[in-house]
Amino acid sequence: MSFRDLRNFTEMMRALGYPRLISMENFRSPNFTLVAEILIWLVKRYEPHIDIPTDVDTESDRIFFIKAVAQFMATKAHIKLNTKHLYQADGYAVKEMLKITSVLYNAMKTKQMAMEDVVEEDKKFKFDLSSRVRCKFSSHYVCCCFNVLCGLLTLGFWPTLFTSGPQTWFTGSTVLQVLNRPCSSTPHLNYYITLPAK
Repeated sequence: MSFRDLRNFTEMMRALGYPRLISMENFRSPNFTLVAEILIWLVKRYEPHIDIPTDVDTESDRIFFIKAVAQFMATKAHIKLNTKHLYQADGYAVKEMLKITSVLYNAMKTKQMAMEDVVEEDKKFKFDLSSRVRCKFSSHYVCCCFNVLCGLLTLGFWPTLFTSGPQTWFTGSTVLQVLNRPCSSTPHLNYYITLPAK
C-alpha cells in the first residue's frame, strides 16, 4: 500500500460520484464493512442489475461475498482480483479495488472526451456552414453588381468610380426592367453607382 494508491483511489471514487467521503485514514486498520460497501457500489456501478449477496456478518458470509465479487469481476470485466487482499480490508484491499475503480474512471473520462469532441464537431460544422452561406451570399451579390454594371453599359452609361459628380441610386429591379428582364431575382439589393456628368 502506498500513499499514492490511497490518494488516487479516493480521488477516483469522488470523481465517479461515490456518495460518501472516503478518508485515507479509513484503511490504516482493517475495515471490512467499508470495503464491502465500496465493492457493492462498484459492482452496481458496473452492472446495475446484478444480484450480489450483501450479508457480511459472519466469516462464511464474508468469504462468500468476496468470492462472488471476484468471480463477477473476472467474468464480466476481465479484472483479476486477489481475494486474500480483499478479505484483509486494509491498504492491500485498496490496491485491488483500485483495479476496478481505474477501469470505471477511464471509461468515464473517455466518454467525456467523446462528448467534448462531438460538441467541438458541432461548433466546427456551424462555423463552416455560416462561412459557406456568407460566401454564397457575397458571390450572389457580386454577380448582381456585375449584371447591373453590364446593363448600364449597354444603355450608354459609363460609370466611373471615385470621381465627383452626380450620384444615383439604382435598384437591381429597375435596371432589370430597363433591360426587359424579369426583376424578381434581386428586388432587395441596392447599388450605389457614381456617374459622370453629361
